[in-house]
Amino acid sequence: MRSSLGYLLLSLGAVVTPVLAHHSIAAEYDDKKPITLRGTVTKFDWTNPHVYVWIDVRDAAGKTTNWAVEYESTLDLKRSGNGWNRDIVQVGDTVTAEGILARDGAKQISGKSLTTASGKKIATANPAAIKLA
Repeated sequence: MRSSLGYLLLSLGAVVTPVLAHHSIAAEYDDKKPITLRGTVTKFDWTNPHVYVWIDVRDAAGKTTNWAVEYESTLDLKRSGNGWNRDIVQVGDTVTAEGILARDGAKQISGKSLTTASGKKIATANPAAIKLA
């Protein structure tokens, strides 16, 4: 009896833990603060649980800041049918990212779309999940 209960609890823990570990967009990003960034790709990380594009953005004063743009998982993006794949951007490409700012003031946004160097604008797998004000 004890071993069955222990196995059940262990099994439930294995299922629940990944769900609890996943963060909410609303918890980390402010949908009242939309932003558009244009810059040069410095890194493209096509891995799970989230895809990241890092871009150097130059401000009006000429200062360059590196921003992280977080997108959904590789599987979600591929399944969207919007053209996402591991070769969509390359380091050195000039891109435009639209999204919402991180609540903690970090130079990070939750990406809603990405316009590639060729001018193709690709949305996330579920752009409706990110409400822009």
